[in-house]
Amino acid sequence: MRAATLRRGMNLWPPFLFAGIRVLKLSGDFRHAEVRLRQHKWNVNYVTCR
Repeated sequence: MRAATLRRGMNLWPPFLFAGIRVLKLSGDFRHAEVRLRQHKWNVNYVTCR
């Protein structure tokens, strides 16, 4: 499987998709990944948002 195909699949995987997690880069040998998780009201810890 190519890294680009896996990256697209991971971006559409429901746990990542609904949590707002995006895989931006995935190395060809699958050893390094760049991932982004922006802070939204649905993924903030309850203790920090009071």
